[in-house]
Amino acid sequence: MIAHAATGAPSQATFAVADVNPKDTVSCMQAIDAKGRKLLAAGSWDGSLNVYEVNEIKATNIVSHAESNVAIMRLCFNETGEIIYFATSSGEIRSLTISSKQVVPLGNHKERVVGIGYYAAQKVVVACSADGCLQIWNATSKQSKKEIKIQGKPTAMASYENSVFVATDKQKIFKVDLNKPDTQEHIDSKEKRQGLYTCLAINPQPGNIQVLAGSTYGAVEMIVGHNSKIFEAHRNGNQAFAVNAVAITQRGFGISGGTDGKLCFYVFNSVAKTNNNIDLGKDVHVTALASIADGIVAYAVGNDWSKGAMDKTQQETQIIIRKYAAKEIM
Repeated sequence: MIAHAATGAPSQATFAVADVNPKDTVSCMQAIDAKGRKLLAAGSWDGSLNVYEVNEIKATNIVSHAESNVAIMRLCFNETGEIIYFATSSGEIRSLTISSKQVVPLGNHKERVVGIGYYAAQKVVVACSADGCLQIWNATSKQSKKEIKIQGKPTAMASYENSVFVATDKQKIFKVDLNKPDTQEHIDSKEKRQGLYTCLAINPQPGNIQVLAGSTYGAVEMIVGHNSKIFEAHRNGNQAFAVNAVAITQRGFGISGGTDGKLCFYVFNSVAKTNNNIDLGKDVHVTALASIADGIVAYAVGNDWSKGAMDKTQQETQIIIRKYAAKEIM
């Protein structure tokens, strides 16, 4: 088991390792409260998709699905938590029904998918690939509804209800409204040396854009409305550690996880980073994050995939559920 350093960590934090862990790096995670059941889904480079039921900090595996010769890159739940939509490294989009464990193909992208989401009001799945294709499928009929071209090379995507945000290699984040998909607006990053965006998370606030974006440069950008602020949260002098994952908690805090072994916290209403970090140890690489409930976060550790699939750090892959006191991250 990986040792977790206590340095800088909230004093009351406790953690537990999931009962089933993938054999390779976890690339994506998402959590949902499904009618009182807290579910966590995790996709891995070994082609496995695992679903856990989380009770406090105990994560019990309830579904294990394996794909052959592909990695699972991105995933999302439908609104009830009964279906998971996931994208493979070959560009395939599929659905997994948790109760029956049935897997059904939905569509294909020509290149690697950088993000996938579900919009309940229209019953559609939206996914974006690295070639700039944002595609919308009818989740019921399994038919493609629309394709939208994104300028540049997309590197990350996140969605909430009808709002889809796509980050590109040109330091731009595009916003697409699924209710008006023919129009786009974009936000320019203030930090031109920030490097490629690796991950996005949306803090849902009516009428106000609030996004957390992580990068290969070790920076986290908080965007509130049309203003943004850069935090070099995962840097140590001239050393940059990739930010592999960001998430938003139920109380609206932002969290980032990097290859420096740190979880950092952010407050949107003051556009600030808190002084507290959870330090997991310098040899621990955070590869995925999900907020399960107020005060409970899931994160995955493993090989530093930001350096490429073939760069193996030989770190044991684990999914860890951590509980902390909310007041301790302020």
